[in-house]
Amino acid sequence: MPRKAQLGGIDVDSIDELLESTIHRFESRGYEVDEKLREDLRAHLEYSTEFSVPFSELSKIAENFLARKLGVDRSELVQKDAPLVKIGELADPDEWVSVKVKVARLWGDKGNDAISQAGIAGDETGTIKFVIWSSSGAPKVEEGKCYLFKNVVTDFYKGRIQINITKSSSIEEIDEKIELKQADQELRGVLVSVSKNSGLIKRCPECLKTTAKGICPTHGKVEIIRDLRVIGVLDDGEDTHTVVMDKNVVAKLSGITLDDAIKMAKETLDSTTPLKELKKRMIGRYYSLKGYMGTRYFVVKDGDSLVPELSRIKNILEMLSQAH
Repeated sequence: MPRKAQLGGIDVDSIDELLESTIHRFESRGYEVDEKLREDLRAHLEYSTEFSVPFSELSKIAENFLARKLGVDRSELVQKDAPLVKIGELADPDEWVSVKVKVARLWGDKGNDAISQAGIAGDETGTIKFVIWSSSGAPKVEEGKCYLFKNVVTDFYKGRIQINITKSSSIEEIDEKIELKQADQELRGVLVSVSKNSGLIKRCPECLKTTAKGICPTHGKVEIIRDLRVIGVLDDGEDTHTVVMDKNVVAKLSGITLDDAIKMAKETLDSTTPLKELKKRMIGRYYSLKGYMGTRYFVVKDGDSLVPELSRIKNILEMLSQAH
């Protein structure tokens, strides 16, 4: 019987990659994995996908299976005092490393009790997703603070490199200033909501902060200037991301310029009209957004409207329906 292109939503190539990397980890330490054990491991992984086990968990399942069959203590597989590296150097799965990072963003675990926290962290060379597993017993981290993640292990999840904090890892808050690299990254997904703080807004001409009734929190009463922005939530089918778009990106993706927005507000005598129109034009559309991850938001520098694959739309819509 021909093998399926996907198993439990996970493509066969990813399972093959995980299989080989797990076996390599054992063989590099002198353990022999014969053909029968290799096929037993494959069957075990394929069986596990039938229960919608996340790909990040399959790595643990594969390692536990081989360790049990070979009579290996899993602690032997951990590299003690893993080397300190930069985020930009991470490219391969199954590497034990230590990193000094600043936590840029945290998000919910979507009801997964196995995960304590997940988010984005980075240094001056780049950013990366991290997962703190509940079984690790590691302390909670906070956005904006810097930490030493010691003895963490890399893996791939949906084609992206990430780091996992496990029982063999430790987390220590450090008193260091780490600046996040503002290199372009890409997010792809559906814009599922637009904040009420979007649309036609008023700014202070001195510091460009938003004003309320012409009052700047820093400069007091000012002659405001008009601006256009969108603060929204993009869902990529795996995580949600708060994104911020300036007037140029908004104009490109929605067709509404700052002048258009001002005209709409004047014609209807309603300053919320541009926001209502932006929601109509943008919510539910699939975008490719390029920018960088700030402390709180993904700052969009450019973007394009895309026609997504039907399978990706279905996946995202199913996740949204489950969330509600």
